[in-house]
Amino acid sequence: MKLGIIGLGDIAQKAYLPYITQLAGVELVFSTRSSEVMKSLAQQYRISEVCSDYRELLKSGVDAVMIHAATSAHVQLAKFFLEKGVPTFVDKPLADNADDVDVLYELAISKGVPLYVALIAAIFPFTTSM
Repeated sequence: MKLGIIGLGDIAQKAYLPYITQLAGVELVFSTRSSEVMKSLAQQYRISEVCSDYRELLKSGVDAVMIHAATSAHVQLAKFFLEKGVPTFVDKPLADNADDVDVLYELAISKGVPLYVALIAAIFPFTTSM
C-alpha cells in the first residue's frame, strides 16, 4: 500500500510516523510545505519519495492519504482527494464548521470513497492518567 502523508507537524511526527514506518507493506510518500522538515524526516525514516505539492501525490500512485495539515486546509485537501476517489484520513477536526463537514460527508458518500477522522485519545493527558 502506498500512503501519502500531507503535513508533517508535531502530531504526524509523534503520533503516526514512528508507528506507520514499522508496518510491513506500507510505502510512504511525504508532502509538506516545509522542505527542510520533509528532507529531514525522509532521511530519518528512509523515505525515497517526497512531493512539495500535494497534487503530486496522485502522480506517485498513492492508495490513500493522511491529512495532517493546518485545520484551515483540511476541507480543500480532503475534497481534492475524495473527488479523485482516494480514501482519505483527516486529522481532527475534520472542518471548522458543520456545513463543511456535511459537504465532505456527502462527497465521500457520492463517490463511494472512505473518509476517516482521526482522534487518538491515547496521547491526551486525561487518557494517560486513567
